[in-house]
Amino acid sequence: DVMITPLTPVPNEWMVQEWNKSRDTLRYYILSDRLDTISLRIWQDTMVFDTVSWSLAEEEIPMKKKDREQAQVLRIFDNLRSPFPYYDTLKLKTGYPFREVDFSQFLLVENNDTLIPEFEIYDQAGRMFRLKHQFKEQASYVLFFPDSVLYDIAGRSNDSTQIRFSTNSYEDYGLLQIHVTNASPYDRLMIQLMTEDEKLIRENIVDAERTIEWDLLPPGKYVIKAYADLNRNQKWDTGDYLERRQPEKVVFFPGVIEVRAGWSFEEDWLVEFK
Repeated sequence: DVMITPLTPVPNEWMVQEWNKSRDTLRYYILSDRLDTISLRIWQDTMVFDTVSWSLAEEEIPMKKKDREQAQVLRIFDNLRSPFPYYDTLKLKTGYPFREVDFSQFLLVENNDTLIPEFEIYDQAGRMFRLKHQFKEQASYVLFFPDSVLYDIAGRSNDSTQIRFSTNSYEDYGLLQIHVTNASPYDRLMIQLMTEDEKLIRENIVDAERTIEWDLLPPGKYVIKAYADLNRNQKWDTGDYLERRQPEKVVFFPGVIEVRAGWSFEEDWLVEFK
């Protein structure tokens, strides 16, 4: 509920805003070319937290003809990796929001079949789009779209593009089942599956007793963590010295679990905090 309002005069629809996932960073894409400076006030109720100002005037930088032409090309980024997980969604994005999009010009070749793909723009600013298609296992794909079917707000358009990739299969993954029994005095636990360096992969809620099934796990080593979710906000909370509140209790499953492709694993865990 923090408000951000311009202090300088601005035209209608002068920008597109984009928050990140954790909503601690806000990006403005400026639509108006009549603004050379902008000042913003950041406030809540009657309290002003800060005012910020920017110069929007671009400095002329000498560029070679090739570099200048390249700067006018709309760059497209994707989430591809090799092989591409057959259950995943192909996502593409640009650096700036779209001004014009013509998805009817896109083609998708699946093995030897040519399809008309369906896309949707799914982000707040309108610069990310994803392919709505269920991929086949161990299949080859080519996504093609001609030049000038995507335009961003800076007037850049795309070059003719071919994106080639192939998918893997279910047998490339492992399955882990863990039967959790809550033997602690806390009525809600969060069970987290993580890599060895504690990158979160999956997360589940357990009240008293539950069998959790984690499927489609890439081969590798994993650790499992449980914490007492005392305030039921589904995140681990640190302590507060002034309030004399301890951090939420944490315990790890004994040992590292190695998941192998094409294998399934079962474990039992009696969760206690000592």
